[in-house]
Amino acid sequence: MPHLEEHNFSAPAEVHSFSALLFDMDGTIIDSTNAIVKHWHQIGKEIGVDPEVILATSHGRRSIDVLEILEPKLANWEFSAEQVAKGKPDPACYKLGAQRLNITSDDVLVLEDAPAGVRAGIAAGYKVVALATTHTVQQLQEAGATWIVRDMRSVTMKNFDKKTGRVEITIADALVQ
Repeated sequence: MPHLEEHNFSAPAEVHSFSALLFDMDGTIIDSTNAIVKHWHQIGKEIGVDPEVILATSHGRRSIDVLEILEPKLANWEFSAEQVAKGKPDPACYKLGAQRLNITSDDVLVLEDAPAGVRAGIAAGYKVVALATTHTVQQLQEAGATWIVRDMRSVTMKNFDKKTGRVEITIADALVQ
């Protein structure tokens, strides 16, 4: 992410305990940008639509929604991640994740890279670590991130208590605000 050197990522390490960790996969755990570009180029060829038009209009939209617009007959499938009625910043995705883990408290940590995901985690009532890997620090601040770090190297698991199911997380070198 450009201009990270302009920010002070030197907050002392903090240890926090949570009932659950919920991760956004893309941009947080993996970077699928190249695969997505290749995917849309292939789909564009198959349906006769300029891939650049697809890429320009698909950012922030679910794949299924883009296909419904461009080629409705291909939009008859669903991904397991699409099990909520509204996408981020609606908190339903993170509420569903906590529900699937049988977590009833708001004692959850969300790890995100996108402002909409940060907003979803905050709206769900959870703490959010935002990774400055795909969006600007300012965008993540405006979204309300609890902590902002450069990348996942600043977030480590310190301990997992098998009896209680709680996990201790160390957050190091977060943005000094």
